[in-house]
Amino acid sequence: MTKPSDFFVGVVDFFAILLPGGALVYLLRPFLINNVPNDWLPTTSTQSWILFLVLAYIVGHLLHALGSFLLDDFVYQKFYLPRCKPSHARAAKLVGDALRNDEDAVKTLLARVRLNTKANSTGTSYYDWCLSDIRVARPAGAAEVDRLQADSKFFRSMVFVFLAAALVSFGATLFTFRPALAVFSIGMLALTIFAIWRFCELRWTATKRVYEQYLLNSQHSSEKPKGDLPKGS
Repeated sequence: MTKPSDFFVGVVDFFAILLPGGALVYLLRPFLINNVPNDWLPTTSTQSWILFLVLAYIVGHLLHALGSFLLDDFVYQKFYLPRCKPSHARAAKLVGDALRNDEDAVKTLLARVRLNTKANSTGTSYYDWCLSDIRVARPAGAAEVDRLQADSKFFRSMVFVFLAAALVSFGATLFTFRPALAVFSIGMLALTIFAIWRFCELRWTATKRVYEQYLLNSQHSSEKPKGDLPKGS
């Protein structure tokens, strides 16, 4: 059975890039067709699919970059973590004795990684360090994290797709008021809020899995017997 990976498309590319990009291209299709010279429009179904996939991939990357710039920093880091995961947020800021003396922060997975393992985040973040480690030591665990990351990035990009759909439908109601369009616009706004919440939840779950897998691997490595095993064992 043909899989996306057979075409060099990974799970993150498919869910975080192609699907949101394709959704927005489809949403804006009437505007694109009406404002593009006829000579530029495809004339066969094959050309249409090729053009659609290329535009979906490009638009998907734009959505990905926009989401990374706006939602990662302003929504997840500065709003979600301090309010929903305050102990983790403090653990990320405290160092040394200040971290050890904070009763709540010191119990977090991040504090355990920083204080009880040999993780060295110089030049990168603890998250990236731990993720690179489990990619080598625990490929199955890394695959689970990849799936969670792909899902979180999918909803992060879909925030802008739902918001665009709400704005388009709301703009249409300004010219010809139709109750169905108003209801659709409200529904898209509700989906926008849901997508933001789901993105934050999935990203937090992925973060927990990375630190859990890293700590499990570190504990397992420290419990391995040192030296050569006896012959015949």
